[in-house]
Amino acid sequence: MNRVCAEFEVEHALLQEFRVNGEKVNTVWQVHDSRTDMLLYRNLIRDEGNPRIDAKRISAGVGRIVSDNDLFSQEEESVRHQLQERMRLMGYGRFLGGAWCLGQDHYMGLSLYRRPDDDTDYSGRQIDGLAAQVPHFAQAMQISRATMQRLAGEQLVQRYLERMPYGLIVCDVAGCVQWLNQKARSEMAEGRGLQLRDGRLHVAHPEARQRLIDALCRQGDGVAPTFLALDIDQYRWQLSFDLLDESSVSGAPLVLISLSGERSVRMVPAEALVALFGLTAAEARLASAFVSGVTLEEYAQRRGVGLGTVRFQMKQVLAKTGTNRQADLVRRILCSAAAQLAVSS
Repeated sequence: MNRVCAEFEVEHALLQEFRVNGEKVNTVWQVHDSRTDMLLYRNLIRDEGNPRIDAKRISAGVGRIVSDNDLFSQEEESVRHQLQERMRLMGYGRFLGGAWCLGQDHYMGLSLYRRPDDDTDYSGRQIDGLAAQVPHFAQAMQISRATMQRLAGEQLVQRYLERMPYGLIVCDVAGCVQWLNQKARSEMAEGRGLQLRDGRLHVAHPEARQRLIDALCRQGDGVAPTFLALDIDQYRWQLSFDLLDESSVSGAPLVLISLSGERSVRMVPAEALVALFGLTAAEARLASAFVSGVTLEEYAQRRGVGLGTVRFQMKQVLAKTGTNRQADLVRRILCSAAAQLAVSS
């Protein structure tokens, strides 16, 4: 805004974004020159007490350049005079502004102010110059807003992917990694054969490395999703490969890899099972452990209770979840909303 002040030879410049709701106007966003004291503005005037920030007056400035003489009628002379006096106290003099419609009930305003002691009229060059600048600022604001929304959306999706209980990798068909979540990073950092080396997926074992390369190449040929189990140094990796619609910067096809190790355990939150199936806290803990692979005998030993007690709790779990067999229970829970929040133990 300092550059705008210099270009138009004014003391202050203010760019604002408004949302209109009936007669109420909300300032969504604003930026101003470095000489503006917004704290003083809020103490002396505030947007709520600024008659220029009014639905009718903002609409009057859309697509044209206006001064206070255009915004206030003769009957509103006292309102205009009081506003100008308060603005002078904070260093704002003669006003010139324009507005642009960004969408339904959505506007941008660009305002210029001379020094309080400068009562000179704005020149035709300044008026025409401001008229030319308003649509450019509106376009820049719309592009900026769209970019911010896209980035916010990307960050939201990335935070969701980071919560996944399994590793996710985006790479090209040559194994060059473009992105991976923390779960994939930590899984490969444990040195169990599948590694990230110099930005590429790496397997030291020749046979397993070739199988990984073949799976990636098949995705490059556009085949259906591929599933692969890699046994490396007595450790089994399970991977799925799915071709993405996007390409890398170099134009190479991108592949989404989901991976999990044989020791990766997903724990379904017990509190979710309480809410979804009406289990007690003890029953929910048992169901969560059972779905993660813990046997009834192991669970009884861990909890320090009798096996008969655990078996009775399991009968209650089966009844409340509407299942007859333990296999049905596992299917019911893993297909429920609770499994979407599963975390690694």
